[in-house]
Amino acid sequence: MFTIDEYYDINFYIEAIQAMRNNSVDYKEYILAKAPFNFYVDSKNTPIMVNYDVLTNAMQKYIVNKVEPATPSDEYMLARRNEYAGIKGLKQYALNKPMNKINNSDYACFFNLKSREQGLELSKTLGPIIYFGKYYNNTRVALCYNKMIKNYIELSDILVEKTKNATQMELDLNYKIFRLNDRLRKFTEQPYFNNGKFIPVKIKQFNLTI
Repeated sequence: MFTIDEYYDINFYIEAIQAMRNNSVDYKEYILAKAPFNFYVDSKNTPIMVNYDVLTNAMQKYIVNKVEPATPSDEYMLARRNEYAGIKGLKQYALNKPMNKINNSDYACFFNLKSREQGLELSKTLGPIIYFGKYYNNTRVALCYNKMIKNYIELSDILVEKTKNATQMELDLNYKIFRLNDRLRKFTEQPYFNNGKFIPVKIKQFNLTI
């Protein structure tokens, strides 16, 4: 995992990402969740014609996934722009709607969802249950904003509770629960449960298996 942000501007970064696409290079984008909020690229292809820095072991726990687009218009929205530099970039590119709602909620937690049926039942009483998919150790991550969830599931199934903000919750989940073997994936459209129903997203491949 490497960054070129210390050497080049955002316009060059965009050109570099486009060149990787044009050359069918597989890659993933990440963001450092602390100053200087650099973008990092994970690829098997090591850069050979640009200056770059490799992510150090000490900084691994501060890396989060960039939000993934569900549609071409979403992809345009998530393209880097000069007006979203620094911490503005973290808020623009690393938080989707469910994650942003955490910052405006008095309570939030990530918990281990046991089954589809459990999601349906919980949503009848607790409101929206957002589903983020299956991760390390078969952990099925769901998000709830209702503190009453503690009365409906085993407390051991609560993975992370809000202590500061959405980004800190995500970092804690990645580091304390996944042990950096996984990192939370976020989409511009996220499937969820509400009022006893499962609401899928329009793009089929984003309806994660549960």
